[in-house]
Amino acid sequence: RVLSLRGGSANGGNAGTLAVPGQVEMVEMRQLVVSLMSPDNTVRVDAEKKYDSMKEQAPDECSIALLNELSSGNEEGRAMAAVLARTELSGAWERLTPATQAITKQQLLARLEAEDCPSVA
Repeated sequence: RVLSLRGGSANGGNAGTLAVPGQVEMVEMRQLVVSLMSPDNTVRVDAEKKYDSMKEQAPDECSIALLNELSSGNEEGRAMAAVLARTELSGAWERLTPATQAITKQQLLARLEAEDCPSVA
């Protein structure tokens, strides 16, 4: 698996996102984050099951997809992605490849510095 960076700003939609070959696409993660915030309990429970499966089956891709969400334009989505990234990374750090760990460290610092909203940072 190869994870690479694309150029661009850390806070500009698709610009600055990480390329994620494999199972977790950016659109899929964005929809999942929205579903995890749903007021509909059934939608939320289904999203939690899918997210748990992603974390288990593809921890590297899931972590990178969450990092991509931290640069999305939606403040609420970025806040949720920050919470998910914190719990995902603290629980799965040892299972991530060294390349993903290095990218994660770099991107978390860059996105923290670029974040304008205190509730997300």
